[in-house]
Amino acid sequence: HACGIDSTGALHCWGQDSVGQTEPPSGTFMVVTCGIEHACAIATDGHVECWGAGSKPPNDAKDNFGQAMPPSGSFKSLSAGYYHTCGIASDDTVKCWGAGTTSSDCAGLTECGQAMPPSGKFQEIAGNYTNSCGIRADGTLTCWGSNTGNRSTPPSDFQ
Repeated sequence: HACGIDSTGALHCWGQDSVGQTEPPSGTFMVVTCGIEHACAIATDGHVECWGAGSKPPNDAKDNFGQAMPPSGSFKSLSAGYYHTCGIASDDTVKCWGAGTTSSDCAGLTECGQAMPPSGKFQEIAGNYTNSCGIRADGTLTCWGSNTGNRSTPPSDFQ
């Protein structure tokens, strides 16, 4: 599925809809990001709304990790991964939700640490399958979550 924001700030989503991921909320938005079976957007007042899979407290369902249950607060940017989303809050710290709220060694999708961002201030973030990366305020790159295939090991020459 995919989503976009039109010139009035309204959300529109299309494509496969297995769990409501193409049924966005009404309102006026400025940022949208799509993960697997879920999407999240920042409203013009800064709060985040998510829809699709993971809109109920996490349980044993294969696609329900709380990825559509964002934290409160004001956000500046978002990036969805597979079953998680991370956002830069108004204080430039990163908050993540959904799969990966434990730091186990990725024995299963929910145990990869991709929703456990490091502390500090960030300029940009990007979500991936079971990891996320971000550019810190000082310009350095850091990643968190699964390191399978070195996906959380940034290149040493990144500037």
